[in-house]
Amino acid sequence: MKRIERLAAMGIVGMAVFTAFAEDAYVESDGTQAVNTGYFANPGTKVVIDYTLLDVTTVQQRLFGSNRGLIFQHYVNGSKGLSFALQDGTGDWTAFSPQYMAAEERHVFTLDAATRTATIVKDGAQVATRTTSAQVTQASDFPLTLLADGNNALGTAFSDQKAKARLYSCQIYDHDELVRDFRPCLVDGRYALKDAVSGLVYGPVAGHAFAGGGDAATDDGARTWTGAAGTADWLAAANWQTTGGGSAAPGYGCAATISAGSTVDAGGVKVMSVGLAVPDPDAAIIWRGPMKLGVIQQFLSQVDWGELDYLIVDEAQFLADGDGLLLVH
Repeated sequence: MKRIERLAAMGIVGMAVFTAFAEDAYVESDGTQAVNTGYFANPGTKVVIDYTLLDVTTVQQRLFGSNRGLIFQHYVNGSKGLSFALQDGTGDWTAFSPQYMAAEERHVFTLDAATRTATIVKDGAQVATRTTSAQVTQASDFPLTLLADGNNALGTAFSDQKAKARLYSCQIYDHDELVRDFRPCLVDGRYALKDAVSGLVYGPVAGHAFAGGGDAATDDGARTWTGAAGTADWLAAANWQTTGGGSAAPGYGCAATISAGSTVDAGGVKVMSVGLAVPDPDAAIIWRGPMKLGVIQQFLSQVDWGELDYLIVDEAQFLADGDGLLLVH
């Protein structure tokens, strides 16, 4: 200590401490956006979403939802309280008792289909919990949507009851396996959600571009996009652009090097493959259940094949759960 005092007296030591605290990254919706996760909820689904509502006066805002087959939703009810719907076939809602009112405060909400339980955590402490006895045996017919309700099987139509919120993260588990882990990121200066499981980047397929803030990870070069008529709006899947051109399928994650909606032309034959849509074509891919079926659905319904006489599908061995989806299409 005396040595420091002597050095300070000589003007050699300057005593200054600068401390920087990281701010959690978030994307911010204005009530127009919707993000199609490409995942179909089922009796083994659990969703954990970390968010702050920015509007507590508008009722029926959806933080996430799918409203056919298995109804799986979290929203602001007509009394401005937080509610959820978890039930086969109908949208009967369940409010927390006593009523937990919507507030402009950060919450972590969990909806677990396996236990039929919903919980709300604030400041690290559980403040509300509720269990429903409703029947939960089906899978959702529509993909789960963030910040809105999904209203069709392709994930291209959404409810008008979109949320105004800051979204910090969202995890989706399928029978205890983490299948989506959405985190805010910046891609060429625009806010989006990156899935830490697949490495794919998701953006809103309805409404405007996200606002955002905090210390979001930067992923420049992974994706650029343009808005309608050159505006900053990110209005549709057609606005997802790869550096080489082409547009991605609505709502689904996009690989860093090639759009999932474009094809490669080889000798006049159009080709689309998972191997073209992953950063490392030599890496092994382990996709189960909903992730695998979501990719099949994307390739069948949302790739721009143009006019075809024949479509030849080369399935991986033992892909039995994909056969039914192929027959439907």
